[in-house]
Amino acid sequence: MNQERWAQLDQWLRHLPREIIAQRPGLMMLQCWLLHLRFQLSDLGSRLDEVEAALNQTPLPQPAGQHLQSEIDTLRSRLCWWQADAERTHAAFRAVGA
Repeated sequence: MNQERWAQLDQWLRHLPREIIAQRPGLMMLQCWLLHLRFQLSDLGSRLDEVEAALNQTPLPQPAGQHLQSEIDTLRSRLCWWQADAERTHAAFRAVGA
């Protein structure tokens, strides 16, 4: 990801069965980052909800779980900012790393 290989990651992700992705919150989070990069805001919010639900259902060992939750909070704060919702943006931003 640091080398900006999003297109390649997207191609690899598309080759995985949906059932596999749905069982792995990290892969679901990758989909969220791809939605963010494409500015597909209408899909991003619901996908973040799905990742958070999966993470709550099957918690990951720490620090992986906290890292993933921080990513969710980061994207949620950006989504609220794009929607011009200052109160929710601030609340989501405060949750990052909490």
